[in-house]
Amino acid sequence: MNNPNRIAIVWEQNEWGGVDSYLEYLLNSWPNQSDQIVILHNKGNKGAIRLKNLLSSNENVTFREIDVTFKYYPWLNMLTIFKKILSHIFIPILFLSSVIKYKKLFDHEKFDVVIGQNGGYPGSYGVLSSLFAAKKAGVKVVSLVVHHAATKPILMHGWFRMIIEKKLGNGILSSVIAVSNVTKDSLIRNTYFFDQQKCHVIVIENGIPIPNKRVEKVSNPHDNFRIGMLGRLEPYKGHDDFLCALSMVSQECLDKIKVQFFGGYTDTDYVRLTSIIKNLDLEGKVDILGYVDSSVSRIITDLDLVVMVTKTFEGFGLTVIEALHQNVPVLATNVGVVSDLFPNGGELIVDVGDFNEMARQIEKIVLSNENDKFIPQHIKDKLWKYDSKHMANRYYQHFMFELIK
Repeated sequence: MNNPNRIAIVWEQNEWGGVDSYLEYLLNSWPNQSDQIVILHNKGNKGAIRLKNLLSSNENVTFREIDVTFKYYPWLNMLTIFKKILSHIFIPILFLSSVIKYKKLFDHEKFDVVIGQNGGYPGSYGVLSSLFAAKKAGVKVVSLVVHHAATKPILMHGWFRMIIEKKLGNGILSSVIAVSNVTKDSLIRNTYFFDQQKCHVIVIENGIPIPNKRVEKVSNPHDNFRIGMLGRLEPYKGHDDFLCALSMVSQECLDKIKVQFFGGYTDTDYVRLTSIIKNLDLEGKVDILGYVDSSVSRIITDLDLVVMVTKTFEGFGLTVIEALHQNVPVLATNVGVVSDLFPNGGELIVDVGDFNEMARQIEKIVLSNENDKFIPQHIKDKLWKYDSKHMANRYYQHFMFELIK
């Protein structure tokens, strides 16, 4: 089982995000150092650019930019909107074209395993087309990793989704890997992968490198209680809910707090949040820092509380694990990995949109000066399963046994 294998990771996306960190931790912890791993990515993939820097010392991983069929067109002007609508209408034709293109690549480059990376599902149709191509090219193990929710088909695509999902589930896919039980449940509920009982879905939780010791905090000359939210400033992430709760805490508590938002944003999101900050009289208390070129663990180390109050669905929520491993408490809504870690709730676990409870918990932790008591021992005892080495070993063992079968 330690023979070298050639593994391709197909990854079509545009922005950076949690998948970048997940791949960094997975590949830097990969147990078989003789495996050759090739990341096939599209031009303009900001996550791949970031990941290439993060894996610069990993000699087993190479990056290859490929010309993909499915292009990204933003809602920018009439021309890009027209292109976006056309590509939506002609997805079946583009899909076949993409299969042909990937088939040529896989015929030339022989791989033992092909892993498609999708954020949500269906995510990138280009990634899904590569799985068809891999099977046609004789790749032994073909797997799809889904990091977010599987959604129901949108206008015009129900019949097409049904066809490709039934085909993928009927002998093309060796497995579907979900990063959490909630993602797994959405896949079972909203796709046709498993109708014929030939394809299975497994959960392999994300993990991070376990720190030997907590990195020392940087100096804090103003002795503020530092609260951070990490992630793009999209509406569903709940930044506005947190700001509403923050506006409800006592002045004594507010005087001690400094809030930082880390993550990319659109102009619309920036205007929306700065307007809320102004209307709630929180100017000077909240800094919108945008994307910060630093490791997540380094950012979290300098915080006293991490907030993840997602409103709808969080496939995993790697930030939660990062914070808990750094002994930093987390104020979170009961979504993603939170429901796995805290099945019975917890002191800092709140319902979506419950501003009163959020405000109460913020006051409690800010004024207590005893952060450590907000991470129960039974939660600390669960963190071993969110170790990147454990995650990488599970992926490796899964693929190797699929190869044997």
